[in-house]
Amino acid sequence: MYLLFQIVAQLGEPSRRIEGAGPAKAIVMLSLIAVMYFVPTVFAFMRGRRNKWKIAAVNLFLGWTFIGWFIAMLMTFAYEAPLDEAPVDPSVADDAASDGSQRS
Repeated sequence: MYLLFQIVAQLGEPSRRIEGAGPAKAIVMLSLIAVMYFVPTVFAFMRGRRNKWKIAAVNLFLGWTFIGWFIAMLMTFAYEAPLDEAPVDPSVADDAASDGSQRS
């Protein structure tokens, strides 16, 4: 741990600073980090997932941990059963079966 603090302290010294690290570069880097952070949410909206708002919430509140980000990514690419176009009404299905038996 001491070594890590020593490395960070050396980066603050004028002779060790990276040249050209102005505000524009900081804005670009923060933008890239934000885009990478919200990749699961962007994919969920692009794929039209039904639970896209849940994925966005998990990503927003738990994405800062790697586990939360990974869970949001799994939710994005998990299998989602297709919606039935017309739900079958049991009473209609019974009527159709009884109509077919009367014709025979």
